[in-house]
Amino acid sequence: MNDADFLAYGLFALVNISWPRTPEAPWYDDYVVLLGAGIVVGAGLLYMFATHHYGRSTAPAGVAVPSEPRGDAAPPPTPSPGEGP
Repeated sequence: MNDADFLAYGLFALVNISWPRTPEAPWYDDYVVLLGAGIVVGAGLLYMFATHHYGRSTAPAGVAVPSEPRGDAAPPPTPSPGEGP
């Protein structure tokens, strides 16, 4: 399986969960999943564009763990005699 399969499954599940099931219920009962998802996505987008946290990183793209420690990073602790693997 690849990412496209997982995306397709997620979209199918979203449509299946949010599909209105009870026409006699008030409209907000049928669409509460879509309303909740819209509120969460809207709040996330508002936060993302208001704070711009996604653009503040100094790490190169695609590097989760730098291969070299930064100059201001503390050196790793040295084991005491008798400690270690």
